[in-house]
Amino acid sequence: GTMKEPLQQAALMTKYAGTGVGYQSAPPKLDSLSAPQVWKARKKKALTGMRKIALDLVRLQAERMQHTRVPFAEPPQQPEFEARFPYVPTPDQEAAFEAVRADMCGCEVPMDRLVCGDVGFGKTEVALRALYRCVAAGRQ
Repeated sequence: GTMKEPLQQAALMTKYAGTGVGYQSAPPKLDSLSAPQVWKARKKKALTGMRKIALDLVRLQAERMQHTRVPFAEPPQQPEFEARFPYVPTPDQEAAFEAVRADMCGCEVPMDRLVCGDVGFGKTEVALRALYRCVAAGRQ
């Protein structure tokens, strides 16, 4: 069959790169546009898989919330350790430092936080401050 698209959208068309590694990729499965039942079956299978993943995540989180831990104490040397970092923290870094500190020192549930950002924006510094607090408490 032929697929017709407006010329104004030609820049949106790209070559299919495949799903495997290098030349090992298998050719994609193509469905006929005139057989909507195949598409509906694939869509239903994907939805079922997504629901299973969501349910597994909810169960895992509920299980994690059943566990408790002793909050970390603020080590007396923490301010001195933090003063040794050569850069002035940005407001976003300060917010991340405080959020991780609150998770470690103020909660009795397992910590569940993802710190993300572009290269060079201080994720390692956030991790090192948390690591210092952890090691100073004699924990992992």
